[in-house]
Amino acid sequence: MISEDRSSLVQEITNYEREFHAEAERPQRFRGFRPAEKAKGLRPGSPYTISLPEQIKLCVNRGFQRLRGNFVPPLSGIIGNVVMAVIIGSIFYNLEESTGSFYKRSVLIFFAILLNAFMSAFEVLTMWAQRPIVEKHNRYAFYHPIAEASASMICDMPNKLLTSVFFNLTLYFISNLRRTPGAFFTFYLFSFTCLVTMSMFFRMVGSLSRTLAQSMAPVAVFLLNYVIYTGFVIPTRSMHPWLRWISYIDPVSYAYESLMINETFVPAGPAYANAGADETVCATVGAGPGAAFVDGGSYLNLNYEYYYSHLWRNLGVLFVMMVLFCGIHLLATEYILAQRSKGEVLLFRRGQVPNASSKNDEEAISHAVPVTQSRSTEDTAYIPTGIQKQTAIFHWDGVNYDIMIKGKPKRLLDEADGWVKPGTLTALMGATGSGKTTLLDVLASRASVGVVAGQMLVNGHPRDSGFQRKTGYVQQQDLHLPTTTVREALSFSALLRQPNTTPKEE
Repeated sequence: MISEDRSSLVQEITNYEREFHAEAERPQRFRGFRPAEKAKGLRPGSPYTISLPEQIKLCVNRGFQRLRGNFVPPLSGIIGNVVMAVIIGSIFYNLEESTGSFYKRSVLIFFAILLNAFMSAFEVLTMWAQRPIVEKHNRYAFYHPIAEASASMICDMPNKLLTSVFFNLTLYFISNLRRTPGAFFTFYLFSFTCLVTMSMFFRMVGSLSRTLAQSMAPVAVFLLNYVIYTGFVIPTRSMHPWLRWISYIDPVSYAYESLMINETFVPAGPAYANAGADETVCATVGAGPGAAFVDGGSYLNLNYEYYYSHLWRNLGVLFVMMVLFCGIHLLATEYILAQRSKGEVLLFRRGQVPNASSKNDEEAISHAVPVTQSRSTEDTAYIPTGIQKQTAIFHWDGVNYDIMIKGKPKRLLDEADGWVKPGTLTALMGATGSGKTTLLDVLASRASVGVVAGQMLVNGHPRDSGFQRKTGYVQQQDLHLPTTTVREALSFSALLRQPNTTPKEE
């Protein structure tokens, strides 16, 4: 016998198929509309809708919006570098144009080019902070990773330009380097080119690696070798032949050589009294007998094996390195993905494996309830042996949270109320930006700014000073060590919360 409900359902299905029979062609029509929505030039099997230039344009707009919403880090970076330039410039303040300043100028130029080159070292960390989001968007076919990489370089260029201008302008004129327009703009050209080249290098290393640890190791090794083989710590003529090749792949060495060549001049000194030309000679390398000056080119040739013909050749080498590093970075960003997390396996040393059937392990004790027993999870919550039963009720009423944003008050929580039943698990759910984390921060007394108002009571009484020590709060940020187990993390937290008088066994 067929039930009335089944008969009614079959009749509804029949009426639907009869009425919407033409809708069966919708998938075919959708397949025909999909290519029409795509931009010209995209291959038919591409999951993307817009072309790569359009993707780069959208990512650039989003990047500048992020900068406009969070301009404090770039601004603080510019101010910090200007302060660094003032400090270093004050050490080499107003160098005199004599042979006595030869070594000081080489030290100053060495510090200047290193600071310019390593300004972008933290871009590796920025890349890894954005990498999970970029790869997630790529899986959703929002844009190519190469589009975000290109947009990131474009959006960082104004910050690099302003930082380089203020840093080099301050350092150059405080220390009294060659104060001619040609010498200054040559100095700035090589400094900025070296900055961008090293930025491409750091991005390349970050994109070629699959983990943050894999990125930091080569960065540290290359930075150390780049500093040593720049040409100042170990002059070119003193480098060992089997390690000389490091300076060939060092962008900083090419920039340092050009800046030293750009700074060469012919310093002169006062004549010696009662001494002829054939009786005087300067002790500086490159000086000639009887000459009242020292040729800067001779000084560089004999001391560093630098030659004036290398000045603009080095600029071409820097541009080639910049393009090479940039190309490798873009290709690696598109095709090399970050390493996925895997299940962790706890290993013990041989002979140190704990007994799985230990009676002291409360996790190994079976808490199965016999079939003959009946236990209501709503009336009484089961409490394992050794854990204190929680009976305190925590509730809040009329909680308000106000902060100041750009001089104007803004309310993040408005008359929030709720309660938590002891011995149960309560889920706080809401849309992104609805204030879930803000409410938890306020309830846990972790709101460091703003004004909090309202009642937060435990068993009807205001929270005491030990409320934070009695409660555990896991923040939204991942602050846990990946090498610890759950038990080790909880034990470590308990040890920090308990006084020294509490035995570890408890």
